[in-house]
Amino acid sequence: MKPKYPTAVRTAVRLGLAVLFAITVLVTHAARADEFAYEANSDSQFGFIDLSTGVFTQLGTLPVTLDGLAVYQGEIYGYGAGSGTLYQVDPTNGKLTMIGTAPFNYRGIGSTTKGIYGFDQDMVLYSIDPKTGAPKKIGATGLSNPSGFGVSSGQKVLYITPTFSAGCSGTYLYSVSTSSGKSKKIGSTSVCGIGALAFEDGVLYGGVFSPTAVYTLNTRTGVASPVADVTGTTGYFYGLVPTAQVAP
Repeated sequence: MKPKYPTAVRTAVRLGLAVLFAITVLVTHAARADEFAYEANSDSQFGFIDLSTGVFTQLGTLPVTLDGLAVYQGEIYGYGAGSGTLYQVDPTNGKLTMIGTAPFNYRGIGSTTKGIYGFDQDMVLYSIDPKTGAPKKIGATGLSNPSGFGVSSGQKVLYITPTFSAGCSGTYLYSVSTSSGKSKKIGSTSVCGIGALAFEDGVLYGGVFSPTAVYTLNTRTGVASPVADVTGTTGYFYGLVPTAQVAP
């Protein structure tokens, strides 16, 4: 026979369970509410951005404008705008340490969980040695040189967002094979230029140029959905890497 408890006790137990459930939900939501990424922008600023609110916090001023970021084995890398020089980036203040220089100017760099990758002016894909900066040719993407694009970081798959015409039209999401270099068109983002991409908690985030804002991208369709406008900086997105993959 089940014991019978007084009504007051049963009510208190139910209330206690309800409060515990509410606290669990709130804590879980709080843990997932804020996703952060390190950002380099067109104003030569380095810092981190709250991807859920768009708030940028500057950590330092870059001595060289970085036109792309990558993360590999806990370290952040970037390349100097209009050059083939690879730098390691100090996540606390943006201090740069030169690693090496390629015999060509990069068009963009990014990374997967397996390594760092860069594109030349002909949209040929290379793997990049994080110790020396030396590039190794993988293959052509089959794409023409876009007016602008972002390269992803933080996931097994490499994604890019080229814009093939001047202005805001024609920004698409592509995946790129890191074994052959070949690109695969996924779909139109329907936004005005995406200069950087990063995965956080399994979600692909993109930094949109106009208006400057954070979006999420559907990796099956390419469609971009707005999250938040950017505050704390007037710079455009040039690079993003997930904070969760950077060594403390």
